[in-house]
Amino acid sequence: MHHLLTPPQHRSALAALAVAALLATLLGGTGRPAPAHAQDPPSSDATLSGLELANATSGSTAPVGLREESYTLADVQYYNAVVLKEVTSVTVKPTATAGGVATISVQLQGGPAAQTVASGATSSAITITPKSDDTVPHVITVNVTAEDGATTKEHRISIWQLPPVSFDSATVDDMHFTAGAGVPFDSGTQMSTIVLPAANVVSSTEVTYSATGLPAGLSLGGAREILGTPESATSGPVTVTYTATAAEIGSSASLTFQVTVHSAVVFDDDELRAFNRAYGLPLTRGEIQADLLRAAFEYTVGQQTPISVTLPSASGGYGQLTYRLITFVGTEERSFNEHVAGFSFDPTTRLLTSDTGGSAPSAAKLYTVKYSAVDENGASADARQRIIVREAPSLPAIADKNLTVGAHASIALPQASGGSLGRGENPPYTLSPEIEGLSFDRDRGLTLSGTPETPGSTVMTYTVTDTNGVSASQTFTITVNNGPTAPTSAPASVRGGQATTVAANNGFAFTAAVFWDAVSGATGYVVQVVEASGSYPDKPVSAVPAGAVLSFRTTPLHAVVSQIRTGDYKVRVAARNSDGVGPWSADVRFTVRMGGM
Repeated sequence: MHHLLTPPQHRSALAALAVAALLATLLGGTGRPAPAHAQDPPSSDATLSGLELANATSGSTAPVGLREESYTLADVQYYNAVVLKEVTSVTVKPTATAGGVATISVQLQGGPAAQTVASGATSSAITITPKSDDTVPHVITVNVTAEDGATTKEHRISIWQLPPVSFDSATVDDMHFTAGAGVPFDSGTQMSTIVLPAANVVSSTEVTYSATGLPAGLSLGGAREILGTPESATSGPVTVTYTATAAEIGSSASLTFQVTVHSAVVFDDDELRAFNRAYGLPLTRGEIQADLLRAAFEYTVGQQTPISVTLPSASGGYGQLTYRLITFVGTEERSFNEHVAGFSFDPTTRLLTSDTGGSAPSAAKLYTVKYSAVDENGASADARQRIIVREAPSLPAIADKNLTVGAHASIALPQASGGSLGRGENPPYTLSPEIEGLSFDRDRGLTLSGTPETPGSTVMTYTVTDTNGVSASQTFTITVNNGPTAPTSAPASVRGGQATTVAANNGFAFTAAVFWDAVSGATGYVVQVVEASGSYPDKPVSAVPAGAVLSFRTTPLHAVVSQIRTGDYKVRVAARNSDGVGPWSADVRFTVRMGGM
């Protein structure tokens, strides 16, 4: 309730005058009581020192008071007041300057007859019926008449019946936020995208807005916008009360709505760890959620098996999660499917695949991609990954090599370029065929080393196969030459001996003997026995038909072939020592049959 009184210094002066007058009356101006017959003349003062307006409507709790502004026009003091539209009666409490006031009357303009009110007393209820035009006020006149009846001062109170604050039919939809994700912000308007409705009220009336019950991290801005970043998920919906208040007319209105803060979007730790073991480097738990994982998908141009990887799923957030894969052109984000040649991402299945056929990746390139799980609020869990397209592996040409029997040799083979060679359980290099006395170290030095034992030329195939199954090969020839003391003569007098029948589990087998003359300087001999229609092995090493066993004898010099089956054969013999193998003898043909050779 507002009070419009005279200024404080005037009130003090009036109070002082009233006290002085009272003392003068009591003391007669001399400090002694005045004679009983002394009387002051009637006063011409008709001053109103205070005025109160109150709500007299039964059951209404809205305060009603005077506006602070007032003005004087043609000796009439005007006061402005507002009431709520539902208030239908008011009371007036005028206060006149002490003494000198004969009567105070209060009347609604155009209403019932004026009622007389004592100074400081409250008038009876004055009915104010609602008007169809809120711009036309009711007028209550307060007249103060001086004691001598010569002066009457008029005071008018203009009362506007204003509508209360109202949201009419406006509502606020329930809201869903995601913990840690800020309220969407419109860069164009520089405002939050969530703006609550404005209340309906006379334009000249100031309205303030407030919201209670908002989860931690959220607040109501001055433009009725929801601002901030919710700090943590709520256990369920919480009720928020949104209130518009017009203090001047003592009216307010509220709307309620529900707010739910959902947990942050996160990738599942267990799934991430399994994914990381397959495609990346191990990370700690904190690193997993901070950077997902350091996954890299490698593809080699020309590989036969396409990439097919299901990216990890996420949980949390509001509504249905959607999955996105984007790439970067500089710092700008671009659509993965449109800007990464030869690859496709299906957001429904989360499947990342490489294309096949003519649309398969064809050139080396490195792509940085961002994989995101996004909820309906735009909150996301993000991961940076790489897709590496490598050129097919290649090997430089390798020159032919000449080695010597009995002399240590070491051949360094080249490393491949291109391909995906960084991972894999097995080293990617192979060398074939084997050469007696030499071994290939593919784990450490890509070196063929050792002491060759047998002369001859061998075409070697050196191959690299990357982790994606793409291979490259080079061929070269290794020629092993005899040393200076190798035998130079072939054994003479090669002949076959008798064969003896021996029973075997799978039929009949025989033992045959081959005899020859010794060669000077030889420390051993090489015997090759093959079917008469077959070919001798290229290398000068001992060889017999499958299942047969060869053993050497010295007295006399011969070799025994055990478990040889019946048939026609040919045999040749060469002498050898530590420096190599001599020339072959002429071959001898023999037949193994039932009853002997």
